[in-house]
Amino acid sequence: MLAREAGTWDAAVEIRMGPPGAHPEVSKGVEVSRLCCNGLWLIKEFKSDPSYPPFEGQGVAGYDPAKKKYTSVWVDSDISTPMTSEGTYDAASRTMTWQVTAFSGGKETRAREVEVWQDDDTRQLTMYMPGPEGKESAGLIITYKRRK
Repeated sequence: MLAREAGTWDAAVEIRMGPPGAHPEVSKGVEVSRLCCNGLWLIKEFKSDPSYPPFEGQGVAGYDPAKKKYTSVWVDSDISTPMTSEGTYDAASRTMTWQVTAFSGGKETRAREVEVWQDDDTRQLTMYMPGPEGKESAGLIITYKRRK
């Protein structure tokens, strides 16, 4: 499952974290992912397009056979505490669903990421976050296209 994500990906980013009705922030970036440790782990490195405000992040993901779940740790230039995730993959729908734990202002925040593979060279990640009333909404959408 992790091996197919190895490679270089051009990313179109849409951030929808403003007030209701606000236009989303859009940017571009590049993710480079590679397998390590005999294919047990996937290391990701994301950098924003130089024409946008600087952003970079790194993550590592693998499969925990004891939990029968994928696990991930993510750090980036916007957070000071690592995000951790546990996920499951549904082969029939080609969808990875992650339960994310992050900390902001000393408070734990939970989110859900859904990554759908449209084909072997296109995938879309949507991060759903709880709103003020607890209702979940898409705060981040990244569409990845494999660079050939």
